[in-house]
Amino acid sequence: MGKHLVANAFVAAFLAMAAAALTVALVPQHGSWWNAAVQLSILGGFVPLIYAVNIRIVPVFARREWTSLNALRVQVSLGIVGAWLTFASQLGDRIQFERLGLTAVLLAGLLFFKNVVTLFRQPAATKPALPLPYPDQKKVDQIATRFTRVSGAYLLLGLIFGLLKSFWTPDWGRWDLV
Repeated sequence: MGKHLVANAFVAAFLAMAAAALTVALVPQHGSWWNAAVQLSILGGFVPLIYAVNIRIVPVFARREWTSLNALRVQVSLGIVGAWLTFASQLGDRIQFERLGLTAVLLAGLLFFKNVVTLFRQPAATKPALPLPYPDQKKVDQIATRFTRVSGAYLLLGLIFGLLKSFWTPDWGRWDLV
């Protein structure tokens, strides 16, 4: 995943969505596959899309550059591999591999959070952000920076809950809505 990191993340996300859709088509014969398909669409579809959009767009508007392309590669790769490992483990009912996959996805989320924090700790370039600044651009940038950090924290919370649910199944009820 060199210079095509964003494109590769998009392709991987769309492949995960397609696989999840095909899995849902088989749910009538395999009811337990529903959770596997949902997790693949979220962890393998939406999360890599979030990563790809952030990798491309955030530095442009933040007027900063990512400090490590390798950290971004590891982040995206861990997320994608973890999502597919989680998916495959749920199809075969292998809880150990599910935990390994969820741990990989969580590590990718932690790395995402670290990359975003590192990006925003750098001083902004003197060139204007695109589109050209408006009088309130600085205020908008501050709001966007805070929102990006908060959304990264919520992503981590969701990934942590996902991993925790693999260790504890309640006696009654389900974790699905969490």
